[in-house]
Amino acid sequence: MASAGSAARDDDSGRFPRRRRILVVCVGNHNRSPIAAAVLAQLGGDKVEIRSAGLREKHVGKGAHTNMIRAAAE
Repeated sequence: MASAGSAARDDDSGRFPRRRRILVVCVGNHNRSPIAAAVLAQLGGDKVEIRSAGLREKHVGKGAHTNMIRAAAE
């Protein structure tokens, strides 16, 4: 029986994918999760697949807050 720690690591058996999938979730998918997804994608490169999602449709079709745009640009 595999321990919890061994289930989380990659191995050569083909049992676990080498590419990790990460879903970043915030309330509106408006500021926090898209920025976090962009940072994780940049850090993870080809080893990760990042998606961003929100719990509500409050900000659909609206741009990000100007403070978030400035912070992301930095």
